[in-house]
Amino acid sequence: MSTNLKPELVEKIEILLKQKKGAVTYLVEQGYKLEKAKEIVKSVRDGELEQDDAKQESGIEASSKYVYNRNNDKYIVHLKSFAKPLVISGSTHRAILKDYSNWSGNSLTTNEICRKYKLPQACFNEYKKIFKLTHDREPLSVEEVIDEDPKDLVGRMLEEKRFTIHQEFEREDWKQTQEHALNWERFIAEEFDPFATFLDHWSPPARKPIQVEKKNKQGTKTLLVGLSDLHIGGKATKGQLFSGEEWNTEIAVKAVEDYAKKIAENIGKDIADYDKAVVCIIGDILHGLRGHTEKGTPLECDTTREDQFDAALNAITAFLDNMIRLFGSVEVEVVRGNHDGLDNYALFRAIEKSYTNQVGISFNITQAHSIVFRVRNTLCIASHGASDVYKSQVPKGGKPREAYVQSLLLKAPEKLVGIKQRIFIQGDKHHFENTEFNDFEFFMFGSTVKGDKYADHLGCSARPRQNALVIDNEGVVTTNHYYFE
Repeated sequence: MSTNLKPELVEKIEILLKQKKGAVTYLVEQGYKLEKAKEIVKSVRDGELEQDDAKQESGIEASSKYVYNRNNDKYIVHLKSFAKPLVISGSTHRAILKDYSNWSGNSLTTNEICRKYKLPQACFNEYKKIFKLTHDREPLSVEEVIDEDPKDLVGRMLEEKRFTIHQEFEREDWKQTQEHALNWERFIAEEFDPFATFLDHWSPPARKPIQVEKKNKQGTKTLLVGLSDLHIGGKATKGQLFSGEEWNTEIAVKAVEDYAKKIAENIGKDIADYDKAVVCIIGDILHGLRGHTEKGTPLECDTTREDQFDAALNAITAFLDNMIRLFGSVEVEVVRGNHDGLDNYALFRAIEKSYTNQVGISFNITQAHSIVFRVRNTLCIASHGASDVYKSQVPKGGKPREAYVQSLLLKAPEKLVGIKQRIFIQGDKHHFENTEFNDFEFFMFGSTVKGDKYADHLGCSARPRQNALVIDNEGVVTTNHYYFE
């Protein structure tokens, strides 16, 4: 049947029918005769009421189960399980259709829909029947199908499917990132440590015990030997540099050998004055086993992987052999660099393992960015100076550097008992620096590297050197410079 009823009145009748509150009485009160009121109510109840011109102009569409208002994009849905008509926005309705549809291959279950949209399950079960929702149905409302151009709908659905695929890819990528991060955390916690597992069962080549030349261990001095920024495996050609000389693995290994000889020549006749040597490894012994730094910066190398590792292993063990032979007692303090990072840890675990049966040598290999140790009455903190994990460095100078070092000193109060001097040692910058602060003395040790594109392009140049400190019971007595020119 047709009628000239206003859409608002039809909507009101449907609500009253749902609430069972006397729709006929309401129409009579509005001035309709009883028979006419009954006829109208029956038509609305049976869903036979057709949309007239006024209804189309108002944008309201009605059925026996729901009313849709195009003007405000809202649905009024009559549910038996709901005390009042459910008013839901068009955007929410369409979102439910998309989430429940398996069109993109990732539909939500009934329980998931109810949790996401805060709907009782009985309510959503009715909702599904009214709108004929299934997982196999396309994610479009009836109104969208009627109103929009089919080509536009197809284009939009394809775009939404592409977006869903992209989201799924991002989720999987993030999942893998989390797994990798978890593996790294396990590695740090020694729950998952392939290097440690390998080295615990690795037997180094047989080594003959080193004969110690020095017999007297009652010396009044200790030599703190710095070994910093060797960059074994690195490569530079003189023709590519404005300043500096050629550098390669062979030259680097030879420099380490010469360093031991220079120490022996320098200490020589005064060796009886020394009780031991503390060898402080300050990082970047390796240039980069895989041809890049720990953070992924590409490097120029003349050797990589096993060859670079073996070259460093042989050079360092030969150096330590000479220190044992000369001093009789050697302590090795190891901190990682920004180039070698994790590989530094593996290298020195292997070196430590090779000295298992050697008397007179001990190792302290840290996984942290800094290491604290004591030499007589001097407290030493060593750090490479640049992190292998983050873009962070020891401050360049002044108050920021002073505050940074003081914060590290405060973290080791138990080690300050009986201390007469505090020193901080770093490498990284390939040049020597010595600065006195109120509470400590700062040392930046040099590098044996003669040719380096990075330093050359930055305009940095310094005499290639390694450094050692002579320490007695009062503190640092002398700074020794061993040059490689």
